[in-house]
Amino acid sequence: MLTQPLVARCFRLLALPLAAALLAAPALAQRVTASPDAGKGELEAVRWFNQLDRNGDGKLERDEVDWVFKLSPKVEREFNAADVNHDNVVTATEIRALAAKRRAEREARRAAEKAAQVGSDADTARR
Repeated sequence: MLTQPLVARCFRLLALPLAAALLAAPALAQRVTASPDAGKGELEAVRWFNQLDRNGDGKLERDEVDWVFKLSPKVEREFNAADVNHDNVVTATEIRALAAKRRAEREARRAAEKAAQVGSDADTARR
């Protein structure tokens, strides 16, 4: 199971190309911000979103980030997962929604693991 957002792990491998993309971004780019109650995953996703938004319009279009897909097919899968309306554009709302979905999945997995552990401990104590 994943312990951190897949997007964040993939982008760590792409630091140099992403740095080049940052230098190419317009100085007055529109920046996406995380929601007030953002967790670590959303903060990371928004950070990378802003770095990949090369034209600074506050959204990621498929052709704008296609170069990243060539470096990491996992990033393309995450883009597709975020693009829920299939318009080949990932918006701030969509990236936040994906981050929230991943967070809920992690929390559910942890709760299930904890419940399984408690059940296992109870079975051991009865013996």
